[in-house]
Amino acid sequence: MKVQIYESIQETSIDERCSIEYLCQLAGISRTSYYKWIHRKSSRVDIEDAEILPRIQAIADENNSLFGYQNMTYALNNNSDTKYNRWQSMA
Repeated sequence: MKVQIYESIQETSIDERCSIEYLCQLAGISRTSYYKWIHRKSSRVDIEDAEILPRIQAIADENNSLFGYQNMTYALNNNSDTKYNRWQSMA
């Protein structure tokens, strides 16, 4: 949920030209935490999740989003050289 708040602050500050300080105060978060979020580096897991997400979405679209994590994991592993676990299939 905090990510949504940070993204909203970022968009609003650009679109409405509001100060970051004011928007953080409205959201009840510190400017320090906002700027820490802005300058964060993506972890290995975040990068892997971003790479696998389009494949998960494509499989879900092909199957009318009816797959649970077990079927999704099977479908990912069946069509890939990489073997994914259930946590990755829920990205």
